[in-house]
Amino acid sequence: MRDCEPLRSSGGADGNRLARLTEQELKILAVSASGRTVSQVSEALEYSRDTVESCIEGAMRKLRARSKLEAVVIALRHRLIDVP
Repeated sequence: MRDCEPLRSSGGADGNRLARLTEQELKILAVSASGRTVSQVSEALEYSRDTVESCIEGAMRKLRARSKLEAVVIALRHRLIDVP
């Protein structure tokens, strides 16, 4: 997450919360949406496993999600990522 800049806000409380996701977090959630494990996402994106785990945790915190799956579902519902 060190080299990621937050996205611009789209307004409103939910918009502010969603807009705080970084490009890297969104990319990792998008790849995760295909059901890949942390190790598989790490390999696919050529990120370290620690980076992937940190980004997933950051996205979960920002989205108030209790799991990676819930974070992916929220991102899909708000059209922040596409179904692979």
